[in-house]
Amino acid sequence: MRFQFVCFIYIFIASLIPFSAHAFTKDAVKCVQNQLNDTGFEAGSVDGLVGGKTRRALDKFQAEYGELSKRRLSRNNALVYCRLIALRLVHLKKHWLPSAGHLTIVFGDSFFDPEKDQMLMRVKIRLLILEIYNKIKSDFAMELAAPIKIVVAGSHSDATKMYNEHTVYRPRNHRSVIKRHCSEKAKVGAFALPRLIVLCFHSDETDISNKEQSRRREAIAHEIVHAYQYQLSGTITTSSQSTFLKSVGPSWLIEGSAQAYGVHLAYRVSPAAAVPFLKKAADKPVPALSSVDSRADLEARLSDTYFVGHLAMSVLLPDNDFRKLILFYEELGRTGSWKPAFETTFGQSYEEFREKFRAKYR
Repeated sequence: MRFQFVCFIYIFIASLIPFSAHAFTKDAVKCVQNQLNDTGFEAGSVDGLVGGKTRRALDKFQAEYGELSKRRLSRNNALVYCRLIALRLVHLKKHWLPSAGHLTIVFGDSFFDPEKDQMLMRVKIRLLILEIYNKIKSDFAMELAAPIKIVVAGSHSDATKMYNEHTVYRPRNHRSVIKRHCSEKAKVGAFALPRLIVLCFHSDETDISNKEQSRRREAIAHEIVHAYQYQLSGTITTSSQSTFLKSVGPSWLIEGSAQAYGVHLAYRVSPAAAVPFLKKAADKPVPALSSVDSRADLEARLSDTYFVGHLAMSVLLPDNDFRKLILFYEELGRTGSWKPAFETTFGQSYEEFREKFRAKYR
């Protein structure tokens, strides 16, 4: 493993992005309504709108088949319920979204330049993405109720066009997100939205170095972890920092988990083995967990967030069992509150973990 990888992990990967509430599609709600109607719990017309009749039908379903989630049904978490209902009654998987769990890869116009022979480049990128996705599916062993689409852009304009064509969710700050992560200067950039991942790879590079290939692997793996997270735990459309923190979890945990897995897959190194390189790259005292909790902290202290989050994974995953990360996201979808999900998944309270982290790194 080369030292250079730790310098890179702080500069290209996007975080979870807040969304505008009106932008959500109705297909996940329709899934729940179809499932409830199919089992005799009358949810009314399948219109994709969350109303009192749908919620009452879901309450009756849970009264008979057991609680699925403590969260009130909404457009934000309908996909969570769609998935969990079918895991309770397997035949209801037929109502999952078309091509559930499948991956679609689409290339932007810059990868079809008539003056360049780019077919081999597209094939190599496609095979790389599929290799990583299949590895993640094997490692996580978790069924998804919706497909994931990856668009590969070769420029900022390419990314903007493909985002507008393929997204089903629209963040408030999508222009700045695209500009930041798909700049003309950066060779590798990426960000994730629910059911859509945008990868920005230069389309004019035919010979990719090992270093660049590792960076691409890291970016792809990181964002696919976020794609799993969205589907398993739901999404948030609040501007309240405290509500976001309670519902989704601290930034160091969200980003640290995806980052640690991305580095593990790209460089074949465990979170614990990466610690000496991380500390050498940071060249400063380890910040407190509480200093990189919120979304505001993430935006203001991006490198610290990844640094602390990756160190935290070395404490949380001493056995390198990355499936715990996905189990945490699934439990978060059930509880709607990150601290209970944290304790259930990792077998310790956040307060206990915080003391361990402080004793080890501060």
